[in-house]
This record gives sequence, C-alpha cells and structure tokens, in this order.
Amino acid sequence: MYHEVNGRVILFDNRKKSDVKDQQRQQLVSMVDKLMVGGSRYTSDKFEKAKRAYESLLRENKISAITEEVKEETSIIIGSMKKILENPNADYKINALNDLMSRITALLEKIYHKDVKDLHLVQATSIMIRAQLKVEMELKCLQLQKEHDEKERDRKTEAEKETERLRALVAEQAQALEQKEKDGQEEAKRKKEQMRPMFIFLSNEERQMSESATNYNQLTMDYLRMRDEYNRATAPKSCCVM
Repeated sequence: MYHEVNGRVILFDNRKKSDVKDQQRQQLVSMVDKLMVGGSRYTSDKFEKAKRAYESLLRENKISAITEEVKEETSIIIGSMKKILENPNADYKINALNDLMSRITALLEKIYHKDVKDLHLVQATSIMIRAQLKVEMELKCLQLQKEHDEKERDRKTEAEKETERLRALVAEQAQALEQKEKDGQEEAKRKKEQMRPMFIFLSNEERQMSESATNYNQLTMDYLRMRDEYNRATAPKSCCVM
C-alpha cells in the first residue's frame, strides 16, 4: 500500500507535544499541495474510477429513491381508485375522481421530468396511464348518468306538477258540478213548494169530479129504475076472450 501511494504517508501521534503536532500538520499541508497536478487535485486513474463509481452509486440511489416514491404513490392511487369506485354516491365519485386525476397527472409529469430509465418506473408509468384512462372513462360515464338523472328528475317534477294541476282542475270541476246539482235540488224543491197549492187544488178538483161522477151515475140509475116502473104502471092490460 505504501508503494501504491508513492510514499505519500504521514503518521500522526496525538501523544506528542504541540510543536510536534504543528510540524505534522505542516507536513500534511505540504503533501496536499504537491498533489496539485495539471491544475486539479486527485487526478489518478483510481480516483477517477472511484469518482465514477460514486456518481453511479448516487444515480442508482437516486433512481431507487424515485422508484420507491413512485411505487408508493402508485399503490396509494390504485387503492384510492378502488375505494372511490365502490362508493355508491355519484357526486362523491365525481369529486374524488377529479382529485385523483390531478394526482395521477402530477405523478406522470414527475416521472417524465426526471427522465430516468428504470423498469419499475416504466411499469408504474404504464399502470398510471391505464388508471388515467379508466378514471377518464368513469368520469364520462358518471357525468352522462348525472345529466340523465337530472333530466329524469326534471321530467318527473314536471309530470308531478301537471298531475297536481289536473287533480286541482278535476276537483274544481267536481265541486262545480256538486254545487250545480245542489243548486238544482234547491231549485226543484223551491218549484215543488210553489206548485204544492196547485197540486192540492187539482187533487180536490179530482176528488170532487169523482164524487160528481158517482152522484151522476147514481142519478142515472135512479132515473132508469123510475122509468121502468112508470112504463110498467102505464102499460095497457091485455084481456082474454073466451
């Protein structure tokens, strides 16, 4: 190892006095200054290799962090979408799906902006695009259903209003007919009361006429009986000659 670093080794002894420590620090500073080659520090091949490995590790860690974040957000979005679609309330679905659509769009923009090539991110992107399409279709269906329900509700309201209007009209006509019938009954009763004396008079006249007819018949019979008796009394008696 000593030869690999070309003898660039300094030993520190913390048990020495301060003047010795100062001397050791000066040796370190002097050695660092000698490492300046070509206007930059640490230009050895091993350091460049280590630097590239370090940067690669940073990128991998960054990709891993982004991937984990995207995977977690994707899982949350899919779980939320399932719960939203299971809810029977249409208005809640529309509002919740609109919020979820904004969340999906933000996640996709984040993935595109990072411009990171990773299999997990590609899979997450595919899942989010399918989820986005599903949410869009569900929103369209819900919106159409809502418009249909509103039209049906308006039609039902108009039908109920028309039914109430017809009921009121029928009730009004029935009341008018009932009043007319009542007025007719009152008028008939009034006319009957007006004609009552005439009925009594006619009834008396009829009775008198009946009595007169009876008397006339009796007189006629008496007359016929008396005529027969007179005829018998005045008829000549016949004589028998022997």
